[in-house]
Amino acid sequence: MLFGILHSANLLGGKQPLYVILQVIFAFIFALVCSEIVVITKSLIPVILWHTLHDFIAYITNDNFNNLALIILAVQCVILIIFAFVLWRKIEDDKKLISVV
Repeated sequence: MLFGILHSANLLGGKQPLYVILQVIFAFIFALVCSEIVVITKSLIPVILWHTLHDFIAYITNDNFNNLALIILAVQCVILIIFAFVLWRKIEDDKKLISVV
């Protein structure tokens, strides 16, 4: 939750409130998925690389605020939510497998 809330500081940089709200939601879901990836892989390296790539893409696209940016961010949120559920089920299945063994 902290990772998501920290992104609200973008309001201080003059970003549009709707865009910042979507960023906070995205960051929260992103952090959830990253934590699941760390649990599965037992490594921070994949999530560090993923976050670096995401920030690089945002940097080279100037992190512009327009309708296309809103749509892309909303689609990313939906994809991450689906990915979070898939990873959560994998973690739960792995727990069940471990408890049986």
